[in-house]
Amino acid sequence: MKAVPVHPPRGTNPAPQTNPIAGPSRPRPNTPVVFRRVDPDWTPDTTPWMWDNPWP
Repeated sequence: MKAVPVHPPRGTNPAPQTNPIAGPSRPRPNTPVVFRRVDPDWTPDTTPWMWDNPWP
């Protein structure tokens, strides 16, 4: 009775979190999410600063 309630929560936790995160969630959503956050943040910040500083 103690192994029944401990098995379902242990197998359900690492199963759904390791499948979508370590599978198609890491190589796909990780690249577009990290690149999209750095692209729009670095593009407007590097364009005005690079043209104003290195291009006086």
